[in-house]
Amino acid sequence: MAQEDFALAVLKLIVVGDLDGIRSALTVAQQSIQKTSGERLSQFEAKLTSLGADSAERAKLEAQYLASRSWYDGYLPRIVAGAFLTYTFAVVEEILREFARNAQRDNQLALALRDIHGPPIDKALTYLQKAAGLNVSTLSGWPVLREFQDLRNAVVHRAGRLGDNTKERTSLKHLATRFPKMLEVSDWTDGNAQLEFGPELVEQFAKEADALFEELLRMMYP
Repeated sequence: MAQEDFALAVLKLIVVGDLDGIRSALTVAQQSIQKTSGERLSQFEAKLTSLGADSAERAKLEAQYLASRSWYDGYLPRIVAGAFLTYTFAVVEEILREFARNAQRDNQLALALRDIHGPPIDKALTYLQKAAGLNVSTLSGWPVLREFQDLRNAVVHRAGRLGDNTKERTSLKHLATRFPKMLEVSDWTDGNAQLEFGPELVEQFAKEADALFEELLRMMYP
């Protein structure tokens, strides 16, 4: 196998393996939450059924039931989705670094990715375009990646709040328009509003990243 063919095969394994692994883990996490939620809420419902309507204990138990339902239906899925989004983005950054390393090796470039300054996504874009001569910014998946980057930043730096940065807010609006009902905000004018999304959007991110990397592979190895 030629060196270029081997490099391409390795890159494909990395992309497919990492992103498929994330999707599998996300499915397991969702199933676990649903199972635990169902069991816990069923226990509450059974106890409530056994209590009389005027029982003093019933009011306390109903409050606990509603709190648990809110936890399992809203807060916990949000935490899981945010954690998976953050991890998925880290994987995407590492895959882009691998593309840059391959471009350096294939083209025998003296300049390395570490010589470029800036955030990981910007470094990879700059390196692949200016050092390797690949017009990466024309790829259709690049704007979507940028929008998910802004969502990741909101999760990491603002605990999922919308924030007051106009540019980021516009980017997040675009993302919400791309994927209706996967990303929602109660009030786009309120910087403290929570960005509401679940595992479905994280899975969509993995799919979009997969498609972007396929485009990049075709560009690097036509």
